Amino acid sequence: ARAFEVPQSVDILDARALHERLLIRTMPEALLDLPSVNVQKTAYGQGSPYLRGFTGFQTLFLVDGIRLNNSVFRFGPNQYWSTVDAMSLDRIELVRGPGSVLYGSDAVGGTVQAFSRRPRAGRAGEPTSLASRVRFASAERSEVVRTEVSRFGDHGLGLVAGATWKNFGGLRAGSPTGRLHNTGYDETDGDLRL
Repeated sequence: ARAFEVPQSVDILDARALHERLLIRTMPEALLDLPSVNVQKTAYGQGSPYLRGFTGFQTLFLVDGIRLNNSVFRFGPNQYWSTVDAMSLDRIELVRGPGSVLYGSDAVGGTVQAFSRRPRAGRAGEPTSLASRVRFASAERSEVVRTEVSRFGDHGLGLVAGATWKNFGGLRAGSPTGRLHNTGYDETDGDLRL
């Protein structure tokens, strides 16, 4: 269904929109610019979105239809949303407001559905494609490298395998504070879809 034909407030971030948001470090940061979404950031690499005033287990997070959080997770903001690499996603769908009829009791504030990349054929119809993305930022002294191979085979079978390496330097505050220790981090992510 199209976004204008559903009764809820919906936003869809497709692969192009996610690619244009190069400043995102975590999955919650991908939602930063969407209307009525607030992202609480506990630390440099963590965060939890607020949808309609709810967060934690009161907002549902699905990855390819599989529930990532549930009511046994701790109350309030948590870091579980940041365990999904935003660079491995093909699209994110955000539905604001109660969704308990469709998704169960955890969908009080809203539901976020993340879809991982699907196998794609390469250029000129080649069955295998290789892609790489690199991002450098001098202000935060960061490097991000994503490499991905996709193989589209016979009988509708396909495979996508990817790896992301992230290195974020420490934050630099104004004078006289200077560099803040223990604010930088490294992250390595891997994903596979058959």
